[in-house]
Amino acid sequence: MNKEFERICGWLFEHAPTNYLAQIGGAGQDKIAKFWLPGRSDQQPDKVGRQFKRCSVYGATQLAYERPFISMHNQPGVLCWVGLDIDAKHNELNQQQMIRIIGRLLPYASIRTSTGGMGLHVIVRLDEPIQIDTSQANRLIRTITAPMVELIEGEGIVVDKADKRLFWLVGGYNRWIKQTNELFENDPDVEIDGPDQQTGFDEPTTMDFLCLSEPIRQWIKRFIQAGIIKPQFGTSNLVYVGDCIELLKEHGVEIKTKSTCRGNGQANGYLDVSSERIGLWSYADGCCIWSFVDVDAELVRFFGPV
Repeated sequence: MNKEFERICGWLFEHAPTNYLAQIGGAGQDKIAKFWLPGRSDQQPDKVGRQFKRCSVYGATQLAYERPFISMHNQPGVLCWVGLDIDAKHNELNQQQMIRIIGRLLPYASIRTSTGGMGLHVIVRLDEPIQIDTSQANRLIRTITAPMVELIEGEGIVVDKADKRLFWLVGGYNRWIKQTNELFENDPDVEIDGPDQQTGFDEPTTMDFLCLSEPIRQWIKRFIQAGIIKPQFGTSNLVYVGDCIELLKEHGVEIKTKSTCRGNGQANGYLDVSSERIGLWSYADGCCIWSFVDVDAELVRFFGPV
């Protein structure tokens, strides 16, 4: 295992019960998910071992489990820390200003730069791990983080996510800004009723591994919900152009194509996806017939936040 990643996970899950291991994930430089453990279903150790060796980017969720190769839905987990994901492009304040505000309002929080180096991951370790079913994790985490979000958003910082998610820890421009051993005292009366009702994106998906900007994520969700691409999509995805055109039309986008769109669902094009761009290519046209670019995200990537 990557030594830095091992050290960070050891610290994050320092107070987890004996024999409980961090839920982790990994990807290559293309940001396509190769594994996460435990996952939705049972896995074979030898297969995961091969996948792990091909990874260069590593992350962890806030939960730990006792049986890493058994589906996380078939075993209880323990919540050991919570985190706030802050995206630079959604904030007018610069990174140093945000760091000062977070340090003042959340003295128990550690701060680490995001994979791209411009955003921030705010990490808060709990004084007592909380045993919980995976289906309730999102709601519990949002309950714990809500006062923290309210505090810093009151000072002008926009928090992108404060739920159960995989935080990239090693492999990009991640580095410590502040690391503290101070712990956050849990509210013993916090109650979570029933399973989490969040949509099907409560677990680490390819969208997390590709580091997609929010506008691109929204388009991808539409393509997934329409059944055009799979939730575990890639950077290049075979599609039936007719279905894509219908979806785009529903969202006010008119597309001209040479394709007759009579292929009865047979793949006749592909959808290209990157962190700031998405494009539909048609075999009949021999070119890209529709694309969307998150210009703000591209400007931040090239020139940094304004």
